[in-house]
This record gives sequence, C-alpha cells and structure tokens, in this order.
Amino acid sequence: MSDQEEVLFLLENLAAAEYYHEFLRENGTKDFLFIRPSGNPIDADGFEKMTLSGDVIDNYSEIIDIEKLEFLSDISAMCVFIMREKFEYKGISNDDVAIYTSILKKINNQWMFSFIHRSSGGVDMSSWSRLKQSVKKRI
Repeated sequence: MSDQEEVLFLLENLAAAEYYHEFLRENGTKDFLFIRPSGNPIDADGFEKMTLSGDVIDNYSEIIDIEKLEFLSDISAMCVFIMREKFEYKGISNDDVAIYTSILKKINNQWMFSFIHRSSGGVDMSSWSRLKQSVKKRI
C-alpha cells in the first residue's frame, strides 16, 4: 500500500474501532496526545481511564469526509477529517459532527497517531462547503 492508502486505512479503522483506547494504544505514538473539545489535553493513559470510567458509552462513528491529507515528509503527515459520532456522556445522548485535526508519524514503517484534536460536536457543514468553493475559485 502507498502511504496515502495506509493513512486512509488507519482513519477508517479509527472510526470502526470498538474500543478507542485500545486502538490508540496500538496505533498511537508513545507521546500521543488528545485535545478534547473542552481544550483540555489528555495522554493515552488518561484517555483509557476516561473511556473505561463508564462516563462515555460509544454507539457509532463514521468518517464523513477527509478535508485535507498532507504529507509533510516521508515520516509525517497532517490530516483534517470530519466524523459523525453517536455516544452517551454521563447519561446524555450525543449525535455529533466534529472536526478532527491529527498529526501522524511513520515509526518503524507504520503510520501512527501522534496528536489528535477534536472540535465540539456542533459543526456547521455549510461553512466547509463555502470554504471549498472559495478555494476552488482561487485556483
């Protein structure tokens, strides 16, 4: 597989993962960091504790679109993607569309997440459509 195909496969598996904390343990760098919608960072250990606390119950997730995938070098990439997620947090149901920004590193010939930042769940998809139209006009 090409690097692009490997990263896209990794993203698909992130969305399909039954247990995010296990997936990120296996597919995250040792210094992996997740920035939550609150802006608060959490490392892999903290993410696992949060996931296993019972406060978060995942029901469904899918990647809606990949807005940008850029390889910065042979061993680093940046990706912006949109994900729909249905879950419960402390008993409250959520049906979110969120923007994710991620930095990936290729370590020992395997692409891994080094950093993920998730927006809040109330993304206005029309703003992304307007942005795409604006970029196309400039090209």
